[in-house]
Amino acid sequence: MTTSCADSPCVDACFYDHDRDFCTGCGRTLDEVSYWGYFSSKEKQQILKDCKKNLDSLPETCYNNSIRQEEAMEQIDIKNMIESISDFIPQASKWEQGFFESVQSQFEKRHTLSERQIEIVQKIAAKFSPEAVRERESWYSSWDEEKAEILRVCADYYMGTGYFRDVVERVKTEEDFIPTPKLYKSMCQNKYADKVMDAYRAEPKFPVGSLATLRATKSRSVAYMVSGRDWLSLDEINVLILNTDEPIVSAAAGAKRYKVMIVGGTDTFFCEERDLKKMKRKKK
Repeated sequence: MTTSCADSPCVDACFYDHDRDFCTGCGRTLDEVSYWGYFSSKEKQQILKDCKKNLDSLPETCYNNSIRQEEAMEQIDIKNMIESISDFIPQASKWEQGFFESVQSQFEKRHTLSERQIEIVQKIAAKFSPEAVRERESWYSSWDEEKAEILRVCADYYMGTGYFRDVVERVKTEEDFIPTPKLYKSMCQNKYADKVMDAYRAEPKFPVGSLATLRATKSRSVAYMVSGRDWLSLDEINVLILNTDEPIVSAAAGAKRYKVMIVGGTDTFFCEERDLKKMKRKKK
């Protein structure tokens, strides 16, 4: 069988007019319908031109006319578009994969798609155009540890917000995960991500091993949290800085996150730099 890019013009509206000797649905003769798969691409193109002439010759009251043939040609374009991206769909998002499977099934049964469905399929197809593929290849080749670090830091922040949940899950579970350029920009290049990265990169005001005092608002919440002593009775709670590079969980000034331990106790907890102040030294 000779392969070709020209697909069958059948529109699932078959009615063979024996007087005119062609199908009023697609315009082909009986032999052309029966042996369609054996014609070369050039032969098929000529048959399609003949089909249009046959359908144009039909009276307006006939079931089909030239407009129907134009619709058939549109169906060929849709079918070609669907087939052209089917191999790339495993690389698409889960939603795009589900949508494509749905419209592919619909087209196979009804040979038609809505304008909106066609528009979405075209957008998916655009993602796998030669230009788009080259752009992605360039992006993947430029991926480095700096971008990966920014992605990890932002993923830690978004874990507590509910945004980008699917992406965060992949960042946490797939070591070699690289997002698309659009997704990376949306997730890591916005005003919130900028604040998170500023906090992450900032030099700690309270280095590891130093002492600090909790501000009043944080002291009250911590006092109810810890055990072993009645911290509520203290005017101030002093802490020992254990770690200064904990995941950032808020996009605000002073959001650098610390792990600390209460002086005189064993309880540890997390706080942000804005929760701390310099510890006052007692005068001798």
